[in-house]
Amino acid sequence: MWPIAVSGKESTTVALDVANWSAVQAMVERLDDRAVIAIYELAEGAGPVADLAAAQMEKRNLDY
Repeated sequence: MWPIAVSGKESTTVALDVANWSAVQAMVERLDDRAVIAIYELAEGAGPVADLAAAQMEKRNLDY
């Protein structure tokens, strides 16, 4: 399956296929506000997981 989201830092690359993207998105949508912000911060605002958290933060009108 082709990756749909890719983020790279030097030699490290993270990719999520469609199934994993959907699963992570579903989990992030169900988290409380503090947990969503924590995920964004732990991912240092970069990568596909941070993108999913940022989308939720925007949807919920949370500051980051």
